[in-house]
Amino acid sequence: MYNNSLVALSPDQFQGLSKLEELVVYENNINYLPREVFKGMKNIMTMSFYFNNIRTVTNEQFKDVAPSIRFLYFHYNEMRELPEGFFSNMKYLITATVDTNLMCCHLTKEDADCDFAYVDSFASCETLFRNRAPRECLWVVGIMSLVGAVFVIVWRLVFKEKKKKNKIQSIMLIHLAGADGLMGVYLITIGVVDAIWAGEYYLHDYYWRSSLTCQITGAIAVLSSEVSVMTICLLSADRMKNILFPYRGKSLTLKVTHLLCFLIWIVGVIIAFIPTVGFDYFGSRQKGHHFYGRSVVCLPLQLSTDKPSGWEYSVAMFVGLNFTLVLFVVLAYTMIIYKSCASNRRMAQQGTEKRGE
Repeated sequence: MYNNSLVALSPDQFQGLSKLEELVVYENNINYLPREVFKGMKNIMTMSFYFNNIRTVTNEQFKDVAPSIRFLYFHYNEMRELPEGFFSNMKYLITATVDTNLMCCHLTKEDADCDFAYVDSFASCETLFRNRAPRECLWVVGIMSLVGAVFVIVWRLVFKEKKKKNKIQSIMLIHLAGADGLMGVYLITIGVVDAIWAGEYYLHDYYWRSSLTCQITGAIAVLSSEVSVMTICLLSADRMKNILFPYRGKSLTLKVTHLLCFLIWIVGVIIAFIPTVGFDYFGSRQKGHHFYGRSVVCLPLQLSTDKPSGWEYSVAMFVGLNFTLVLFVVLAYTMIIYKSCASNRRMAQQGTEKRGE
């Protein structure tokens, strides 16, 4: 039955095949297994369902085949989770292949092998992070970011600048601190999730990645990073104008500065949250393939040879746009440093000439 373009199996598809030992149904388009499709197949030893579109399986479906199964091949499907205890009754299982490395965590039989098609570079069976270092750094950086942002905002609001030029810079720094504070919120949220499910993360992986919480958490991280880089770009542009072209054009006013900062937040919200509104282009949250659900830390930019839904948007926003903004910041400060060095040399030369006179 392999490579026959099958799209469905009937509940009685294998009825009367109680003596069958090998079932080969790979390279089809099956996306659903009926509840009692394997009923009565108590002598089956090998099942091959790889390269299909199967999304879910249940313990009930494999109740009759579990005691005799030895080789189970289910890789390259669309499964992102297995029910708890899926392999518990497969006492003679030798080899199993599944879609993700976290699905292998269900297999606790010591003399059985489990292989997978996709691997998550962050998570382990027990925790959100394989290594201890990023888990601890997450809390340290998250708390410091949040506390630092609150301190900067309070300081700037309480001890207000008197000069107009400094007031403009202060407004921008307040917005920059707000964006950095959001990154602290994101990091602490990931840390809390890791702590809640410590020891059994693999049981909650699909739920977490496909949840609205993961989508919002990822969007907050993107909002923070985009607003930060755009605000730094605005700060750089203002400083470059004041230092390189102090007498050309009009300087920023308080009203215009507030307007530009709020505009940055609006653009950041659009960039970050548009993937969460339900466009098919960004994938389906129900399938576990949603834009922000591709990694356990809910970040959308995964650099790999695969081209998942929305990859063009990721490259355009997080590579193209950010690279352009950072390049502008580098060029702006390069020009400022060059101008300062040139002014210092000129002043030093003038001082030397006066002493010579």
